[in-house]
Amino acid sequence: MKNAILITSFLFISIFAFAQTSNEKGIQFEKNSSWEQIVTKAQKENKHIFVDCFTTWCGPCKMLDKGAFASEKTGEFFTKNLVAFKLQMDRTPKDEESVKNNYGLSEKFEKDYFVRAYPTMLIFNPKGELVHRIVGGGNIEDTQLIEQINAGLNPETQSSNLKKRYEKGEKSPAFLKLFVNFLIQSFDDNILTAKVCKEYLATQSNWSLEENQQFVIYVAWKKDSKEFDYVKNHEKDFESYLKMNYNMNAKRFIFDVKRNDCFNKSLDAKTQKIDNAKLETNLKKEFSEEETKLIILKYKIYGFQNEKTFNAEYISLVNQLMSLDKDISAVELNQYAWGFFEKSDDKELLKQALKWGILSVEKSSEPYNNDTVANLLFKIGDDMNLAKTYAEKTIFLSDQIKGDTTDIKALLVKINARLGK
Repeated sequence: MKNAILITSFLFISIFAFAQTSNEKGIQFEKNSSWEQIVTKAQKENKHIFVDCFTTWCGPCKMLDKGAFASEKTGEFFTKNLVAFKLQMDRTPKDEESVKNNYGLSEKFEKDYFVRAYPTMLIFNPKGELVHRIVGGGNIEDTQLIEQINAGLNPETQSSNLKKRYEKGEKSPAFLKLFVNFLIQSFDDNILTAKVCKEYLATQSNWSLEENQQFVIYVAWKKDSKEFDYVKNHEKDFESYLKMNYNMNAKRFIFDVKRNDCFNKSLDAKTQKIDNAKLETNLKKEFSEEETKLIILKYKIYGFQNEKTFNAEYISLVNQLMSLDKDISAVELNQYAWGFFEKSDDKELLKQALKWGILSVEKSSEPYNNDTVANLLFKIGDDMNLAKTYAEKTIFLSDQIKGDTTDIKALLVKINARLGK
């Protein structure tokens, strides 16, 4: 990543950055302005520039629009300190001309500023040089967002200056901790993040301390690391952190690291494909016969997903998986069910997928899996009343977390129409 990247003056692409929130008390995003005009305005008003890089499919992005972005407190803060605009990073058939005009600019931002996760919020100084980045945070409160933005306005905590301080040799434990926290939160340069994690941990005598656990886990994903060995020998210490942040226990974490290592070692250097015979050999060195079968089965299912082949054989593999893995997660079950909803019109196959969706809800009732079940029931068409129940539950659960309900409400309208209401 570059420390301070100047968007060159040849960019005259129009940025019709539109506000997705109609709340006039919230952030007022610039409209119908080119990047050159945005920078000129920022220089004239001596303000930093805030860019919200979002996609149309991003749930957290929509949560921000309805939440922190719509807050009067946030709006007042932005009006005083920032010139703000939105930049859509994906492309859809419904894109207006103003969005299409930004395609080139979004590609440049993606490449130059390593925009890979959404939402990504970028802060530039008045000259148009990148000084800070924030990734994620769809459900944060307005005060939290303002705190994060203030970090991007303060030269002491701006990411560009943190990198400069590190490159100049600043290595105190307090600074390393500050810097690596930023790197992890911003998904910025995985290699550098791992390096700084290790440098910080080298200054710590107790890796089991709660404040150190995220750094240990970040680099423990490599099986040959000291950090992985430490987690293996201190499983109980990491249970709470892993459950809260990865929705897994320590044994599952260790299992996943060992499994990933087997796949990496089975990759053919020339073809960059997995050597199946080598994979089975490597797995048997680390896992039991039953565990090896389970891993290979999931790998086969992944192949069907990757090839977008949703057929009876895929159904059979998932059912085999469910019989072997009693701890299969709600998320994984929902993933399989949703894939069939999207790609299959075979009523009998959809009924099988419906069973997975319902089991997902039974394991953990969330907006995403209630939504899947509602859509499957509607597509199958046999029980509109039950479809309505799941649709209404989806809306209820989504409202609790300020989630987007546009699509599920549209489905509910269709369901009611089928019911003659």
